[in-house]
Amino acid sequence: MLNLQSNGATIIRGNLYDRQCNTPECVDKAKFLLGLSQGLSYLTPAGAVAGAGQIAYNLTTAIINNGGEATAIAVIQGIKGLPENIMAGLMSDDPRVRGETLVTALTIPVVAAAVGRKVGVTVLENIGTGPAAGSRTAQRGGVPVGDGAKGSGATGGTPVVLDLFGGRTSQIPGAINVDIVAEQGVRASATQLPFGPATADRIIASNPYLPGGSGIMDWLPDEANSLKSGGTLTINATQLNKFGQLPSADVLDSLGLKVVQPPGPLLPEFQGNIFRYTDGGQIPSNKVLSTVLQKTGN
Repeated sequence: MLNLQSNGATIIRGNLYDRQCNTPECVDKAKFLLGLSQGLSYLTPAGAVAGAGQIAYNLTTAIINNGGEATAIAVIQGIKGLPENIMAGLMSDDPRVRGETLVTALTIPVVAAAVGRKVGVTVLENIGTGPAAGSRTAQRGGVPVGDGAKGSGATGGTPVVLDLFGGRTSQIPGAINVDIVAEQGVRASATQLPFGPATADRIIASNPYLPGGSGIMDWLPDEANSLKSGGTLTINATQLNKFGQLPSADVLDSLGLKVVQPPGPLLPEFQGNIFRYTDGGQIPSNKVLSTVLQKTGN
């Protein structure tokens, strides 16, 4: 199996694609490999050795060994509802951008499953004794990486729960931590979730904050898109937090959301969680309000 990260590090250090390649085709191939290695390096440490990271590694290795770049990209371009930045990156003229974007796309469950079928990589983690320790499957409570519509709470399986703004590690048992500083879970911004439409049964946004942002509409549309019909979004925020202040009913309706619990005392399940101000100080739990929205359709 190709050690993409080690190979990529060597290329970065010595610009070997410039010194060893004599044809444009060779240079493009080396740059594409560099992009793959850079993409893998962006995965969180836990994900890099198991779970979504391991699947992305296996898939990229199969793509390189079989010359399947064009096939993989064609499969991904046929999947509806993926983020625009991914679709644009896959069409980039820069091989490095295509490589990085391909790895990012392969961490999305529905993409991994579709590409895996084409390149002969089985996207399963929970065969035998259970998911690998530290993997994204383990972090989401045993839900296998695959199409978000399968194995959901709606069909009797384990619900897929996303913990947004969770910090380095989630305080929500069984949830997938999503944060730009995540050390466990998925390192991503709440404004560009690496999940397809109708993926999550529940999303929890605790103390939402985006540096330089303008308010809740910076992130709410993407979360609404990722919720399944009937799924819920719980927002835990102080009254003055602009990233937790709801837009108008008309705006919520346009996103397919409705309020099922207006802002009120912090829900009991979050009473033990720690909330912090941007300066690091701890927010008293009695100052944090919980609001619950529900997805009315997709």
